Amino acid sequence: EVEQTIREACRRWQVVEIIADPFRWTRTLQALAAERLPVVEFPHSPSRLTAATTDLYSACVNGRVSHSGNPTLAAHVAAAVIREDARGMRLDKASRSRNARKIDLAACLVMAHSRATWR
Repeated sequence: EVEQTIREACRRWQVVEIIADPFRWTRTLQALAAERLPVVEFPHSPSRLTAATTDLYSACVNGRVSHSGNPTLAAHVAAAVIREDARGMRLDKASRSRNARKIDLAACLVMAHSRATWR
């Protein structure tokens, strides 16, 4: 279902990149790349997430990002926390429990902002 939704989005819009952390998505990314879709991997390593989270945080607090008001995105961002350590700050889940609120769209936001500002 996810792969088909991505294919449909690529037919509907001019998609520049399909970006994802390859963890648990390797087969999907390989299948889409084999179809010559613009796949870019964004491994969630601490150093990469630290830089991307810091850049997004700065953009948010300085008013350089707007939000459509999508309630699912808002809920995922609200469920996310920032973890700080010696390496810097990174987006994370508040809890690793099976019942923890989802932050998938917040993680997508970090990746999308990072790639958009890089481009």
